[in-house]
Amino acid sequence: WDAVRTVLKTSPVAELWNLGQGKNWIRKAALDAGDPELIELSEDLSSALQLTDQYVYDNNFIYFQPGNGKLKTKEPKDQIKIAQTKLKTIISSL
Repeated sequence: WDAVRTVLKTSPVAELWNLGQGKNWIRKAALDAGDPELIELSEDLSSALQLTDQYVYDNNFIYFQPGNGKLKTKEPKDQIKIAQTKLKTIISSL
């Protein structure tokens, strides 16, 4: 799970969700264009990447966390698929 988190926390992916809105070039392009749909897509992309990171983080430290101790493999994969779909839509809109 560390490798997945490394990708999420490394440029250019990190700019899309982790380094603040000022570094998110997709959000900036959406705001500059004044396109509400593109703004929403950029926010959805950021949220999906953030949720992916949270699930991966939880899996990395599952043995130290309260709860049932089960790894969540479906959830981060689902969030990555959502992020991919949003990114493809954004790219086709630009």
